[in-house]
Amino acid sequence: MAGILDDAQRDAKSHQRGALLDIALIGAVRKALAAEIVSFDTAIALCQAMKARAAEAVLAAIQQEDRALDDGLVQRLAALT
Repeated sequence: MAGILDDAQRDAKSHQRGALLDIALIGAVRKALAAEIVSFDTAIALCQAMKARAAEAVLAAIQQEDRALDDGLVQRLAALT
């Protein structure tokens, strides 16, 4: 995650305001979301193995929110290109 934030900071400093900066920052946020979504995959699998259905449901709901956020970012990205 620190590397993703470093990339975003570098991009923010190296691009002028406008579409290119917006695209770079959207990419950085999407990288962070992807890492989070994969982490939820692992946590959900652990819950399934432990038969922790309530925790699994909570994690799946949060993961779905992250996926919806990513979908929104994909739409914004498409609008910029």
